[in-house]
Amino acid sequence: MRFRCRVGNVLLLLRIAQTLEKVAKSGILHLTPNVLHLIIPGEGQDDTKTWSSVSVTTLFRDYVVESLCNNHIACQLMFTHLIQALKSCSSADSVLLKLTKKDDQPNLSFLIEQTFPKMMTVTHNVPVNLLTSTQILNLKEPQLPLPEIQVYLPPLKELKTAMERMKSVGDYITIECTQNGQLSLHCSTDVVNISTVYPTLALAGQPPKQNTTSEPSTSSSQTDLPPISAQVHLRKFFKVLKSSEVFSSYVICCIVKNQAVVLVLHMDEVAENTITFYVPIVFD
Repeated sequence: MRFRCRVGNVLLLLRIAQTLEKVAKSGILHLTPNVLHLIIPGEGQDDTKTWSSVSVTTLFRDYVVESLCNNHIACQLMFTHLIQALKSCSSADSVLLKLTKKDDQPNLSFLIEQTFPKMMTVTHNVPVNLLTSTQILNLKEPQLPLPEIQVYLPPLKELKTAMERMKSVGDYITIECTQNGQLSLHCSTDVVNISTVYPTLALAGQPPKQNTTSEPSTSSSQTDLPPISAQVHLRKFFKVLKSSEVFSSYVICCIVKNQAVVLVLHMDEVAENTITFYVPIVFD
């Protein structure tokens, strides 16, 4: 088993780790010949699952990964440890990353070279637990039917503000999408009902619309097409939105009927570089 590379995009890898750390404290790093995955598999059906995918050419140079499991290597780690190591690389001139072992403890070792204000080399070890070949083969992103409706979310800061008001009302939120680009958020109890409606969001496959106002509409437009809705835990959905703020790029929301609300965060102009959140649906 062998892994080594030079980290070319420390900031992007740091942002991915910071995003996932806001959802869970630990996760899995899965290295393949062409793609790096950072994964939060979730411990049960009611947990939010997160799957990030980044082309290795976006992050690394001189990339080598070799193993008896089709050149796949995976390990469990604490995101805080990874974040600390990446922050220590912020002013480095060169960062060599490799898989090592010290006193029978596997590590991701960051060899950090810096020339200013003086020449020095620092090694920062991130302890990991290596997965077996069987465990690696069982690492599979959730397979869901293609959603009928996919809409671009409005600016996350604006959406968070609307949901902050709902957090004081109830524990669940109903998300509703229509095929004309309307997104509705509802939170209600026996005595209070709060709704926020965004009537003219762009559908996926179209360029995101530039919001000209920070205030959503308080009334919904009518459509002959049936909307798709789902109920989720408000705090789980809010946590995902909060974690996604690390990036300033756009997020697509879609509802897979009776299974999950899926948010897809695009990190950059490379379509394959995404973080996907699977928020489980709550049934009445």
